[in-house]
Amino acid sequence: MTQQEKLSSNRKAIKVLKALAQEPYEFSAKEISEQLNINRTSVHRILNDYMQEKLVTQNRYTKKYKLGPETFKIGAAYLNVKNINNDIVGIVNEIATKTKESVGLYVKDEDVIISLYESESFQLQKMGYKAGSTYPINAGSVGKCITAFLDEERIEELLENTKLEQYTSHTITDKEELRKEFKQIRAQGYAISDEDKVLGRYGIAAPVWNSQGHVVASVAVACQKTGLTTNKIETIKNNILKGAEEISDLMP
Repeated sequence: MTQQEKLSSNRKAIKVLKALAQEPYEFSAKEISEQLNINRTSVHRILNDYMQEKLVTQNRYTKKYKLGPETFKIGAAYLNVKNINNDIVGIVNEIATKTKESVGLYVKDEDVIISLYESESFQLQKMGYKAGSTYPINAGSVGKCITAFLDEERIEELLENTKLEQYTSHTITDKEELRKEFKQIRAQGYAISDEDKVLGRYGIAAPVWNSQGHVVASVAVACQKTGLTTNKIETIKNNILKGAEEISDLMP
């Protein structure tokens, strides 16, 4: 096998693992093959290798495949690298308790904004957000918040190289309008999402700073817009800002 063939094979294996990390989190080899356009023989070979390493397990009844226990260890190691300790988790959980809404902690890793930890809503109707989910820079409070506080050169680089998807009629897809949005976020110190990612949902996110004064993360509340009052929004905002400040104090 040539070096190029090895590289191609490795990429296929990575794509299979990433596919299993998406909803509904359990797939047959046929489904993975069709989704990724990789022949089924290759998919079976990759899955068998993963099962030997416990990266993937197979449901004995449905015969479908899902992520195995070794992937949890890898995820836990990633959290350790990102310095997500019990104190930070406790702050996120406290915000959720006080606001009675879903709260999450998010970081920017290279060009991806990813959820590290989610504390689910106390409400009957759950948000359904999962740790490991990724977020765009132009929709949702999280992505806008982290991006807005990057240096101007990095913002321009992202705007130049990122396709701005339209999620709802409220999503900003014009680059100049998004620059204005980022400027407003920097001025007020937090970001708001008013149905620009998902209709019927509202979010507020605040930046988390490290000791060198760089934004390294964001903490955010997401909730249903129905029944949301001005007083409730103010309570959420105050708790998010306080929590973000407390988490920033723990950052190296």
